[in-house]
Amino acid sequence: FANETDPETGRKVHERTDYTGVFGHYLEGSASGPIARDISFFMNAAHSRKAPIYPSALNREPFNIQTFGNFVARPSPNFKVKLGGVFAYYEGFDPGTSGSRRIEGSNTRIDPDDPFAGQQRETDGGVRGITRGGRNLFLPEGYSAAGKQNFSERMAYLLFTHTLSPTTFYEVRLNWQQTLTDTSGVPLATEGVRRDSKGYFLPRDIFSFKYMDNKRVRLKADLSSQVTKGHFVKTGFEITRYGLYHHEEGSRQARAFTIRLAGGPGDPIIGMERAHPIQYGVYIQDKMEFEGLVINAGIRFDAMDPVKGWRNIATLWMFRHYESLTRFRNMPVTEDLPILHAWSPRVGVSHPITDRSTIRFFTGVFRQFPDIQNFYQREFGGTGEDRDVNGNGQIDQMEKYNSLKQIHHGVSGMSDIEPEKSTSFEAGFDWNFAGEYVASVTAFYRDQMGIITNGSTSWRLEEPAFGYDGVSSRGSGNRGRKWSRGFEVSLRKQFSNMVTFNVAYNLAWTKNMNNSGFRNWRAYHVVGPSYVMSDRYFVGVDAQADGQEVPHAPTQEERVQLAERARAQLKDYDSRIGEPLSDGYWNAPVEILEPGIYAYTIGRYNTPTLQSGIDRRNILSGQFLFSSPSDFHIAPLASLRISLLYRLHTGIPFNYTPPTGPQERRTGPISLVSDINLEKEFYIGGAVTATAFLEIHNLWNDKADMTTGFDWIQWGKQMPDPDNGTYLEHGDGDLDRYDQGLGRYPRNWVVGARLKF
Repeated sequence: FANETDPETGRKVHERTDYTGVFGHYLEGSASGPIARDISFFMNAAHSRKAPIYPSALNREPFNIQTFGNFVARPSPNFKVKLGGVFAYYEGFDPGTSGSRRIEGSNTRIDPDDPFAGQQRETDGGVRGITRGGRNLFLPEGYSAAGKQNFSERMAYLLFTHTLSPTTFYEVRLNWQQTLTDTSGVPLATEGVRRDSKGYFLPRDIFSFKYMDNKRVRLKADLSSQVTKGHFVKTGFEITRYGLYHHEEGSRQARAFTIRLAGGPGDPIIGMERAHPIQYGVYIQDKMEFEGLVINAGIRFDAMDPVKGWRNIATLWMFRHYESLTRFRNMPVTEDLPILHAWSPRVGVSHPITDRSTIRFFTGVFRQFPDIQNFYQREFGGTGEDRDVNGNGQIDQMEKYNSLKQIHHGVSGMSDIEPEKSTSFEAGFDWNFAGEYVASVTAFYRDQMGIITNGSTSWRLEEPAFGYDGVSSRGSGNRGRKWSRGFEVSLRKQFSNMVTFNVAYNLAWTKNMNNSGFRNWRAYHVVGPSYVMSDRYFVGVDAQADGQEVPHAPTQEERVQLAERARAQLKDYDSRIGEPLSDGYWNAPVEILEPGIYAYTIGRYNTPTLQSGIDRRNILSGQFLFSSPSDFHIAPLASLRISLLYRLHTGIPFNYTPPTGPQERRTGPISLVSDINLEKEFYIGGAVTATAFLEIHNLWNDKADMTTGFDWIQWGKQMPDPDNGTYLEHGDGDLDRYDQGLGRYPRNWVVGARLKF
């Protein structure tokens, strides 16, 4: 085992990398001061080479730098101008994550004799790490199968602040921002998965390329005024213009290739435009105070204009004249896509009952627009060679990628997505029962509706020329929903005598469903006669001299015949309405975004229970802070800050049916979070001050293992058996115990110092 070599490179395969005892570092510095009488500056730069939590491609972070700064000028006492910018750059290793969608017809078994066949993933042999059961652990240091990814963030902004009177001022902010992702050192093709004698992955080439260049220009203005003694009003608007360009290619296997695009019309061959959606927002809020009663009320209006794109990619690209990357060029582009809009009202009230007790109330609606990629994304894939459609014996420029079709499980852009909606409610009571001690009781409720989920409904096409051929598409939709409600009881001590703390107990119920309420899990898009008789309907394609395929328009006589066939198809689907099925029932048709195309859906109503999703029913938390002044009489404790965080979660409830009894309600393992931070300042002399600090995250090295298998149910055991040979020799190798969706890591120590002069 120790001497096994890679047959291609001769490198020893199982050379263990010593990633323990590796010290990382984080450096940050800033400078500020005056340049002239009314001009000042501030600059900051940071660089991190922290040691990784788990084994990775390098024993420290790849190169990165973050910088920001600004200049502030005050031409007059009432006018301030700030000019600033941000630049950040990161490098990362690409394990081959692009092109991860399943492609119809692709061979998932590269080697029929491979014992791991059917388990292959695109990241096998990608980058050293603990993924895939640790089978990537022996890849070389600094190796990346798909090259490196480079990330950069740039921003420049200009801010004006003008004070009109002692009670009124306004701010105007203009900023430009760019997020850029590129890939370097990409292999030209993907090799098959290679393994050693024990099943560990060997290095291989993976073609995976990503180029993303997103830009944003935003204008924001706010006006604030103390209109009267009891009214403080703030109002403003903002306009954001996006520039979206996303191009991603990947080859999961030697003959399986995918392309994902998000942007305006075009593709890699003819060039792709940017998509330029525009988002608008305007708001007004009023803080009213009347003899201790405080009311905060406001309302916000938002609108998202996709501007230019496609009305219904998910439906149209099932037609044969739109179904491939090259035929997608024929998809009609419109500049009057539906404009999304949303109102978000909210109000909060705080009312004193006595001089030591207060009741409070808040309710509001919050709307979140979808990621702009949801309007424009499309994915294509295939396993075959490009086709010579014009018959000239070669693959012309316009014929490249013509074998790539829309992917069955690919996500397509949708122009009718609605903003996600969250409704929050909170009511509470605070009682200052003694000195600095305050007891609080709070009831809360939050309902998130219309959460965007991808690919949960399968759309299929039935049209008169080719009938139903099983082609399907999936798109984004507002189908998800989350609920949370509960109570909190807390006791806090306001800061005094160098100490403050807060202890709280939460009792909460949560639900989480990707498909809530009524769900159309399958939809048949049926072409009607009116669509057939319009100039939007085509039958297949014609090849042009340059190799481009364009839609073939039927003759008028053919349209009449096809319209009759379409009418018969509609009649057939109409007869199914209300018909019960084993997994749902047929619904009445709905005309979709394309007039003359009707969706006949199979639906069912999903009723979530309080136990579905991640339901941490009981939570106990505590925060403690000690902060002493510099002149504290006990010198070792002077200028000392200590903060503690403690959070205890009960396990997630689950159903269990014993072998000899009815179903029971059980609870999974508990989880603990505990962090500590210590800071001590030292006065060196003059204007020089040094600060030493120590941070320990996950102080007790607690795990977040939510496994509820037989060993847990029977014995309450999660670790390996005490006499397990592998465990005795190597320790617990299941690092997933530390993090199962809660962002937990093994104990992490951070020691550092800051110098100010």
